[in-house]
Amino acid sequence: MDTLRRHRPSLSRVRCRLDRTFAVRDLAAPILRAGLPALLLIGPGARAAEPPATRSVPLKVVDRIGRPVKDVSACLMPACAKVALRPEKDRFVAEVPAAGSPVTLRISARSFEPAELPVPPDAAAVEAKLRARGSVRAAFLSVDEKRSEKLTVSLKETIDPNAGTRGRLLSERSVTLAPRPASNAVVLEDVPPGDWVLAWEGPTLAAGSRLARVGETRCDAGTVTVAAGRSVAGAVRDDLGSVVPGARVRLRSDPSVAGRPGAVDRSTPSGSDGSFTVTGLPVDESFAFSVSASGHEEARGTLGGETRLEVVLVRAQRVSGRLVDETGAPLAGVPVAVTYVTTQVTTDARGNERRSTTVEGHAADVTSGEDGTFSFHRNLPASVRVEPGRQGLLAEPRILEPLGEDEPRGEADLGDLVVRKGRVLSGRVLRADGGAPVPGARLEASWRTDAPGELGAVSATSEAHGSFRLTGILPGRDVTLTARRDGFSPRTVRVETEADSVDVLLGRGGRVTGRACGTAWEIASMAIWYGSGGGFSNRNQAEVDASGGFVLENAEVGTLTFVRSWRFRDPANPDSSFDWSGQVRAAVEVREGETAQVSLGCDGIRLSGVVTRGGRPAASEVVGFSLEGSPSTDALTDSAGSFSTRVLAPGRWLLSAGGSPLNEAAGCEVPPGGLEGCRVELAPAGE
Repeated sequence: MDTLRRHRPSLSRVRCRLDRTFAVRDLAAPILRAGLPALLLIGPGARAAEPPATRSVPLKVVDRIGRPVKDVSACLMPACAKVALRPEKDRFVAEVPAAGSPVTLRISARSFEPAELPVPPDAAAVEAKLRARGSVRAAFLSVDEKRSEKLTVSLKETIDPNAGTRGRLLSERSVTLAPRPASNAVVLEDVPPGDWVLAWEGPTLAAGSRLARVGETRCDAGTVTVAAGRSVAGAVRDDLGSVVPGARVRLRSDPSVAGRPGAVDRSTPSGSDGSFTVTGLPVDESFAFSVSASGHEEARGTLGGETRLEVVLVRAQRVSGRLVDETGAPLAGVPVAVTYVTTQVTTDARGNERRSTTVEGHAADVTSGEDGTFSFHRNLPASVRVEPGRQGLLAEPRILEPLGEDEPRGEADLGDLVVRKGRVLSGRVLRADGGAPVPGARLEASWRTDAPGELGAVSATSEAHGSFRLTGILPGRDVTLTARRDGFSPRTVRVETEADSVDVLLGRGGRVTGRACGTAWEIASMAIWYGSGGGFSNRNQAEVDASGGFVLENAEVGTLTFVRSWRFRDPANPDSSFDWSGQVRAAVEVREGETAQVSLGCDGIRLSGVVTRGGRPAASEVVGFSLEGSPSTDALTDSAGSFSTRVLAPGRWLLSAGGSPLNEAAGCEVPPGGLEGCRVELAPAGE
């Protein structure tokens, strides 16, 4: 009260100043009584008050029997944006968006399972019921009551034993065993309801586990007597009989149970004399072991009830080489990339050999020394690729073919790898409609190498002003340069050998709407590829909806060819391979700013039926129909061997499937009105 009295003169002065602001006293008085918001309505350009952005919703949070829950937090789904909660008696007040569609709150509290709560736009109040978390208690006792040993106790998710992965670790505690079980009790709190696995392990005690079913109260797992563990000792030597120190010896539960929580995974290094000991293993289990050491091939196997393991590591092949420039001078400090690769050789329609190399994984990273030399160990009997790893440098990559089991490992000398600076290509990516720079465009340059059928490639991204710089291009080669950017049509240009600069213009391209016809089974297994000039890649794939429709935005201007193919392993598996035999193709002309339409397998006469092989349904097979003088067509059989497709002309359509040759017996006579009862019997596989 004294404070208010002290400030009365100040408040009076403020009122006097406001009274003098307005010419009409009768207008000033109600404004002062209304407060500051009313002042905002005065003056030229005054606007009506905007509706509030949020609204207050009373929120009651209780447990399953109706008791209030404290220390509650809330967030707005799906991004879980934090929501302000104001305590008010036995509930909270949540600030949620005032208008629009219903919102969903995620309510959380310590020792409770989170819950998602829909809040309708007109809700006056909402209530959330949370399910309490439980706990797990267990007491541990050593079979040898005199032994005092530290035991690690953990709680993990139960998972499918065939999944091959570990369960999620929820919590972990340690206990030092004492003679009395009561002293060894472990309680794991805040456990979500459900089935969990209680696992334990110690340095020398046998690891084990048991199921713990957790509700909203404590789960008592009882008293666990921990048995003495099994020990496995041994030594690691190489194929010449020398000890191998520092080898990593790893023992894991047999692969058939390796994924379950509580499975054993122990490792230890071998000592200076090559010896090792692994302790704390279950007595009655078999184990998969692996032993690895630098400069040696990894040894793998299975250990049954043995307590002794002698391991012989085969010395890996040592590979060396030297990096030199075009004058023969050594190149120091240049990284050398070594990768495991597979090489596939195919022949095109003209009989030309095409060689493609796929990187399978990392093998080694080394750097050339002062004299340009480098070396690494080839640890697996696989193909390896060796090439400089510095941007802008080029050298013909060396590929070492796999070693047979009986081939001597010895040493391999790659000799000199001549390294030269590559050609530099720079330029800009600009908009076709005005020349504004396009940053963030992905540029890929490719060219033919000296190796038959192999292409070289480098890539870069355009900078803020649309500029780019590509290095490491093989000199004396024409370059195919492609620029891609979301919201623009891809653009491919040919760059001549002599050019060192080029501008790439990106337009919006055209639009293609299409439809691929087939059964629901076929559509679920379908992929639509597209490309220009006969080229297709994984990025050129259109998404097909449940009805077989697809839309391609920012399509490349020019002639685009669309191909329908089948994912012939598992439609639910995105990594399944595709069958490219007997595809349905269609070409369409795409123009800037226009919409083109394309149809795949939707035209012609209907042909459906059943294909059997050896009297059984030919399930999930790609079958092709051919008629002289007409384009072939294909279909994918379902689990019952049924198929449905369309052919472009009446006549006797001959069928092929799974490598079976075309013949008069495997076919159907299709009348002008179509055929729905075509039945074809194929010879059993292998005949």
